[in-house]
Amino acid sequence: MNTAAPWLGLDVGGANLKAATTAGFAAQTEFPLWQRPNELAAAIAELIASAPPCRGVAATMTGELADCYASKREGVAAIADALTEAAGPTPVRVYDLTLSGFIGPDQAANHVRGVAAGNWHALATACGRLARKPGVLIDVGSTTTDVVRFAPSGVLSNSVTDTDRLLSGELLYQGVGRTPVAALTHTLPLDGRECPVAAELFATTADAAVLLGLMPESNTLGADGRPLTRACSAARLARMICADAGDLTSEQITRLAQDVMGALKHRLADALRHLQASSDGFFVVSGAGEWLARQAVANVAPAAEVTTLSSLVGEAASVCAPAWAVAFLAGEGAAFLAGEGAAFLAGEGAIT
Repeated sequence: MNTAAPWLGLDVGGANLKAATTAGFAAQTEFPLWQRPNELAAAIAELIASAPPCRGVAATMTGELADCYASKREGVAAIADALTEAAGPTPVRVYDLTLSGFIGPDQAANHVRGVAAGNWHALATACGRLARKPGVLIDVGSTTTDVVRFAPSGVLSNSVTDTDRLLSGELLYQGVGRTPVAALTHTLPLDGRECPVAAELFATTADAAVLLGLMPESNTLGADGRPLTRACSAARLARMICADAGDLTSEQITRLAQDVMGALKHRLADALRHLQASSDGFFVVSGAGEWLARQAVANVAPAAEVTTLSSLVGEAASVCAPAWAVAFLAGEGAAFLAGEGAAFLAGEGAIT
């Protein structure tokens, strides 16, 4: 074990694998776990191989919910086994939110309640230790959004499971990438009228984000298996109202995209109001949808101090925020606080 190297944090999701260190490395790769569960260890090994040498692997997961597994327990056990196989002789630790710490992968299947979907807790814990004051974390990912209160002493939530968090409003099963448009809204505007949308997986929030310039075009596949380009996204979004892109003007397509993003922002703002976040004075925003979180806070708590995780650890690490968090918690906390973390404590990067 290289004790001079940082820990490598891994976040094993159902659609993406993410890795980060506190030393500046961050990477993610698409991996549809529900389609390729037997290839998980190989995919994790490839991601580990792309990273700099590490002291050990610190992992968190949400992929246990993938429907290739009969239960969360089966999923946690399979992911823990894949981590062990992929890491080889490198030590592996798995985050347990009930302990606010780590356990061995061989213990994970007996700690399902604390290991399953523990990434939000790890990130909020890291934010509390860095900020040294109470605040609210808003992490907007491609699939879900977490809204979590934290303090230097830890996470201020009575929730443990994702079901708990859905009930409390701390988990929104929506994000800026994979959320089906039909799950966000029943209608879209067309020539001054509200057109009902098809209850089909024709388009996702990523299409709207690409069309509005909020996300870059990429080879990432959309709902129809074609890439996330403006042309393909326009075709997918038009199909939501049973039209071809050629049937609509560019202005009409842009209006559709704006309405989708508006619905996403309003849902997040409503969640903040439900949690009475308007009285909170400090927010940390992270994830692929940092920009959406900033807009929602500006709507609900315009006088609040907002710090973006990307201003502190870089955009790539913010997108991989839970992976960065478990790397931080696993052993880099003290060194980080002595370095870049000082900027956080001094208030640098705050947006007013």
